[in-house]
Amino acid sequence: MRESSFDDNAFFNTEQIRTIDGMIMNKIIPILLGSLAFTGYANAEDDGKFLIMEDDVDIIRKAPEYSSYKMPKRTSFFTGMEYNETVSDYTARTENIKYVVADGSTRLHENWRIRYVLSQIQNKSGIEQETSYKKTNFTIAPRYEQWVNPWFSFFAEPVYVHQSDPDAGQTNTEIKLRPGLQFTKGKHGLNTVYTHSFVDKETDNENIKKTKFETFEIKANYIYRYGSRVNFGLELTRNGYVDNSDPEFRRRAYAVKPSMRIKHWKGIVTEISTPYNYNEGGLKLSGSETIKINLNNNYPINRNMKLIANVGYSMVKLHEAGIDKEQDKNGLNAKLGFNLSF
Repeated sequence: MRESSFDDNAFFNTEQIRTIDGMIMNKIIPILLGSLAFTGYANAEDDGKFLIMEDDVDIIRKAPEYSSYKMPKRTSFFTGMEYNETVSDYTARTENIKYVVADGSTRLHENWRIRYVLSQIQNKSGIEQETSYKKTNFTIAPRYEQWVNPWFSFFAEPVYVHQSDPDAGQTNTEIKLRPGLQFTKGKHGLNTVYTHSFVDKETDNENIKKTKFETFEIKANYIYRYGSRVNFGLELTRNGYVDNSDPEFRRRAYAVKPSMRIKHWKGIVTEISTPYNYNEGGLKLSGSETIKINLNNNYPINRNMKLIANVGYSMVKLHEAGIDKEQDKNGLNAKLGFNLSF
């Protein structure tokens, strides 16, 4: 679940680098480096703030923000559309369009806020895109967060997720427990989050053997503030099923995501990341390796609105028991909409 960020002019002690979307690495990197050298961003005076973006979910904010009417900002959310397309030489093309009504949070107290997501996904697949179904998602998560001292803070939240897929005769319910720790010291920031999920699937499909299971995820994200306009990040993720005793029902996966974030023309914050994901599961340990090139842009229209424009490309190689299979897939994803805060 992604949460919309607050205004990046406010003072925060740390921020979290998240996945963004991009195009072709061998073109982006020279352009980016050339831009940095030309503008002198890399040598800009450090103002002590980390760069933030719309989808920084687990950061803990240090001070209240204010709207154009000098009132504390309490609500911030993304509204718009997300698009995903997957093509392969061996399987039919699939297309997903996600309509996001609201993905964000409302602050109730200095230490309490409510996160929420309301969205609907329309999936199409087949040679002529003849198969279509819709899935509705609702998520709500009350969060408690606390600064212990200027360099350490923590949060804890329960999360309720409900996904309804009437066309497929399936309903998923998840209860998640998510504690997180945040450390900052000078130019360095570290954010760690553990997620334990209890999943309950109700389905009419007799081929699905297990409908109740537990999963875990451990994520650590390090940020280095090179200057007021340049941040570097490295995120490590490990996840899987809690119980891997059933050979037919097991999974393990990990991801590594380096990233770079810059603030440039007219206050635009741009992030480039190249995450690598590896996962395997099942009796034959089938899975995939994925390399993505992602580019994300947040353009501040005013103090209460940002334009969000993301695009990304992924290359997927399927494997079985560690051996590559002759089935590769490529994917294109994009996100367009607005982040509103008031």
